[in-house]
Amino acid sequence: MLSHIIFKPTHHIDIAKRVLSSFCQNFLQWGSSIGWSLSEVSDKPGWYEFIAEIQLDEGSDSEELSETVWHLEPITSRQMTDDMFVLLVEYGVAKKYESLAHYKDGRSQDRPEEYNLEDVELTAVIAALSEVGSHVFQPYGLTLHMFKVGTSAPSCGAPKRVSMSDWIIEHNTLS
Repeated sequence: MLSHIIFKPTHHIDIAKRVLSSFCQNFLQWGSSIGWSLSEVSDKPGWYEFIAEIQLDEGSDSEELSETVWHLEPITSRQMTDDMFVLLVEYGVAKKYESLAHYKDGRSQDRPEEYNLEDVELTAVIAALSEVGSHVFQPYGLTLHMFKVGTSAPSCGAPKRVSMSDWIIEHNTLS
């Protein structure tokens, strides 16, 4: 498994699916190398889990697969509207281009504002889609990465890392 993230979306789950589908395909460039799913957490209404699994063909290389965007391609107007990336701009995840000199197609400086997702991680996108005040949880091995969702990307801060065993024992509610 590449990734497992638990979150509580602020909008209808179809909007989260639309944003995540475009982000994973067009910005992380996962293609058919990684399959992902979004499903409701049983007995926890409103909470969902995003699970991504590597699905490589024989002889394929997984070294280039990442949860972080590594290119400067702009968000298109179609992605901004149809794929709801406007939510990423409003939350502060998408970055405004300071200079358009990075574009390979030579667009001029008189173009309207354009945004990119360079150095944006999957968890930041999920936080932008999550209910303010909730948490985003990402178990990784024996460590649980979690952070409280703020009103904007800068307000979330760095994830807290805790021992999964310690956290489970501390939060045990079984009787």
